[in-house]
Amino acid sequence: MYFLRTSKQLEEKTRRHYKELARKCALTPGIKNILEKLSHNSDEIITCLNKEMNEEKWQFEDKKLFQKAQNLLQTLKNEEETFSCSIQQKSLYEKALKFARHKKTFYEYALVNRPTRRDIILKLLAGQKKQITFLENIIEMLEKPDYWVENAEFTHMNDDY
Repeated sequence: MYFLRTSKQLEEKTRRHYKELARKCALTPGIKNILEKLSHNSDEIITCLNKEMNEEKWQFEDKKLFQKAQNLLQTLKNEEETFSCSIQQKSLYEKALKFARHKKTFYEYALVNRPTRRDIILKLLAGQKKQITFLENIIEMLEKPDYWVENAEFTHMNDDY
């Protein structure tokens, strides 16, 4: 249950972070919509965690894992303090991508150290991979706008977006 609570705390903090950033960027609708999409992805992960917490009581204590979670929460707090809508979009999305990759590493670590709960951890990993793909595609679009215009079918994207 500790793992679930820690993961939920991490996702709730992430969701609040993206919602607050979206609120700050209200005058920039494109950025606001993307931040809201990232927040919604965290909502989906929280729903998954809540369901798991209600269905089953399970223990998972790993001090290294919890330290990793605390480090991620601190990273998120530090990012909040340096964020402004006036920074370049690409920089904003790169920061979000970096954090999503850290969370993915956190869940991969949990998967290795808690193989009996693969199902829930794989769901959490899938949520992070979805977010990473979303952010990578946005960054690619910003870096190579001509490529995206020339390939309007978006065949390089998965079906989730």
